[in-house]
Amino acid sequence: MKQNKEKFGLKDFDFTKIDLDINITPAGKVDGPSAGGLMVTAIVSALTGRSVTPGLAMTGEITMRGDILPIGGLKQKVMAAHRMGYKMVIFPWANLKDVEDIPKEVRDGIELKAVKTYDEIYPHAIVPAEDAPKA
Repeated sequence: MKQNKEKFGLKDFDFTKIDLDINITPAGKVDGPSAGGLMVTAIVSALTGRSVTPGLAMTGEITMRGDILPIGGLKQKVMAAHRMGYKMVIFPWANLKDVEDIPKEVRDGIELKAVKTYDEIYPHAIVPAEDAPKA
């Protein structure tokens, strides 16, 4: 995160004054490995004080370099997001082939955004500072 601090709106953030300790249970023990992009978004939101875009759902494992890896169950995840009223689902580019399995009425009712890296998620996920509600 330090090497991308300007890109993520953390230019003046002092990383020497905070430690982030993230513990992840090994894959197969619990659900959750496909929430990597979401976890990075939550951290960026917390550190910048900027909101996550309303109506956004996302899925995708993430590498230490920010690559978004494929997941299982895209159809079910998109259908659940649609049912809950989400407006957009961000998902791994590698799962693009799975979109045809999603019913047409669901695909037509939600924006689907395939991404390869976290750099493609960030502009959609974090509300720009100039658009944030004024206190």
